[in-house]
Order: sequence, then C-alpha cells, then structure tokens
Amino acid sequence: MQHGINLEIQQETADGIQTKRVHLTYKQAWSAYNAAQTQEIELFDKLLMELVSTVFEPEQIMGRPRLLLSDQAIKFRTNRAG
Repeated sequence: MQHGINLEIQQETADGIQTKRVHLTYKQAWSAYNAAQTQEIELFDKLLMELVSTVFEPEQIMGRPRLLLSDQAIKFRTNRAG
C-alpha cells in the first residue's frame, strides 16, 4: 500500500503561469511495522512490570491479607487484554 500527496505547483515564466501537478508517494516500511507489532505486547508487559514495581504498598494493620497493589494492577491489565 502506498500513501500519497497530490501537489499543484505554479511557476511564473515568460510565457505566463505554468502549473505542474506532482503526485508524491511514500511506501510503507512493512518489516519495521511487523517487528513493532510482534514485540508490542512483550514491550508493554516489560514497561508495566517496571512501573508497578514502584507502587507504594501501604502497611496492612488488620484483616485478611490482601493482594499487593502491583499484583492487582497486573491482574487488571490481564483481564482487560483478553
């Protein structure tokens, strides 16, 4: 697939104004696109793990032991991704 732009260039000459139409095209870099798509989830998970490792865990004083907030964030992502 190619993406393009249509340009109309007007130039003043001794004969008058000349108009030239040019169609510029840009090719899709499919190998780079595919590589990014295949590594997207892996990179996102790595960044998420780094991010949740910085979450402050408040001290639990009483009650049933709860899940860590970082684990809850990862679980939320897993449920949303499915």
